[in-house]
Amino acid sequence: MEHELWPCPVCGYLVFGGPPGTYDICDVCGWEDDPVQIRHPRMRGGANGGSILDYQVGWERWAPPPGLQRDAGWRPLTPDDAPLPGQVGVVDYTLDHYGTGAPYYWRS
Repeated sequence: MEHELWPCPVCGYLVFGGPPGTYDICDVCGWEDDPVQIRHPRMRGGANGGSILDYQVGWERWAPPPGLQRDAGWRPLTPDDAPLPGQVGVVDYTLDHYGTGAPYYWRS
């Protein structure tokens, strides 16, 4: 039985074996699946050092292994997609903000 693959928020390729927060490393771009940074895509620090926005610099050059698919709606993050954590009042570090929806900026 085939299991569902989840997208890397940096490159959009379906590489993770579970929902956000697996802490797996993306084989395409090297990003660690950190749920805090998914909640706050422009936040630096944590597992990756840089933000999702930082990691996306040069995304056009990524060469995924053969057979990988990108999430159909994925696109690079823009600063307008996500305010910095200090700009949203109390900083929420959980994915509860999204309820049952997928916590990806391109699906908002």
